[in-house]
Amino acid sequence: MPLNNDKWFVFHTVPNYTQFHTMGCEIGFCEELEKNAGVKLQHAMLYFADNTCKMYFAENEWREKGKLVFNKIKNEPEYPKTLFKQIRETAATLLKFAKTIPPAKELPKLTDKELMTLYDNFFKAHNPLWSIGMVQNLPEFENEYVSKYILTEITERLRVKTQVKMQPAEVFSLLVTSRERDVFKQESIDMFQLCIDVENKKLDLDNAIEAHSKKYYWTQYNFTGPVLDKNYFKEIAQSIIKQHNAREKLEELLKEENELPAKQNELLKSLEFSKEAQHLISYGRNIGTLKAVRMDPSYFAYCEMERVLKEIAKRLEISISQVRSINARFMQKYLLDRNYSENEIPDSYKHSLNLFQDGKWTFLIGKPALEEYEKQLKFARKEEVKNELHGTAAFPGKVTGKINLIFTVKDLDKMQQGDILVSPATSPDLVPAMKKAGAILTDVGGVTCHAAIISRELKIPCIVGLKSVTRNFKEGDLVEVDANSGIVRKIE
Repeated sequence: MPLNNDKWFVFHTVPNYTQFHTMGCEIGFCEELEKNAGVKLQHAMLYFADNTCKMYFAENEWREKGKLVFNKIKNEPEYPKTLFKQIRETAATLLKFAKTIPPAKELPKLTDKELMTLYDNFFKAHNPLWSIGMVQNLPEFENEYVSKYILTEITERLRVKTQVKMQPAEVFSLLVTSRERDVFKQESIDMFQLCIDVENKKLDLDNAIEAHSKKYYWTQYNFTGPVLDKNYFKEIAQSIIKQHNAREKLEELLKEENELPAKQNELLKSLEFSKEAQHLISYGRNIGTLKAVRMDPSYFAYCEMERVLKEIAKRLEISISQVRSINARFMQKYLLDRNYSENEIPDSYKHSLNLFQDGKWTFLIGKPALEEYEKQLKFARKEEVKNELHGTAAFPGKVTGKINLIFTVKDLDKMQQGDILVSPATSPDLVPAMKKAGAILTDVGGVTCHAAIISRELKIPCIVGLKSVTRNFKEGDLVEVDANSGIVRKIE
């Protein structure tokens, strides 16, 4: 058995995540994990079909190595500080590179070799950030060692310190909320200020929106776009101006931001956590912060690289989706050598499989990829169908509502106010739907994940790490979400 009596589990199902994007995962989890975290993973599987990537890891191996990394983080306080410093430095490098990508009109002037160099330089800037960034996912995604430790400590301290009248999930949410602004909060602040200035006739709406969209057009691009246009931002501004509450909303947002550190410090003091617990709470808060530090420049870079991929597509006479289906290791074969069969790129777009076993990658495309994937699924973990699931409460609250499966931007229009948003994992392009949700439920994630971070900003009940919520519940199911306890139940 190729997994040494272990079982594959679905780590993540990611719409619009392609071979173009996967280098970070391949390097971070497999090739450089030992360098960055002192542990090695011997098994990984990434299957691409229907514009979606399914990532698998070996269950026992993932749990064992995740525990080792968690203990390293817990017992070596300087180690996460080094990781965080490296993430900030490599994020700045990627952002700097992305800002140097030539405009679309200049790209046709480049030779194939120069275009290939530009493509390669993107990965030289991109891969180090993702190599370091993947470390923090190992102890948390699926394992949730950090979240569970923090929640256990909070529950015990609340039992002792009875004067603090709060639910564990409420304390958890408050303590791990980032103190730094991410791009979404900054965009909201700028939008409210823009509306105030327009109302006070200090700015012309169209000119202000022009400048705003130039700054934030990429923020919901995620992996493959599209970008936000001026009309998107103008509709939001007009709606805010119509309600005449921009100043009130801005003051509320800034007040909450300014008061957060004091509230966190007061709670830490009242509950008298151990030094170790304080360290891991701080770590939990920082990995939420560093998630944005890593993802924001990544999404910006993917957006800017679109024009490079379009230029490659034009030269190879294929679609940009097909360009993205080419693993970056092999781009030279296509762009420079032009050494490939007629069906090779179409086959790669339909099915491709990256299989990592015993330290070596195997790359398959087309029918062989599908056949090998189906063979590997014989060794996958079997998921039980349940009417009650348990996960990690990211933001507290109780609500009842109907399930709405929101996987990609194509699903946004069907989201209704108060629906229970269910997704394998959320991403920036799903934020418009998240704002309407009565609650948010995801298969994967922990304290670091996008759903947890955004739910705390929006103050919407959220449970992450439910493992199989997308498979156990179907569209329209009526469910009760108890995000105080991390439980979701189907109502028969």
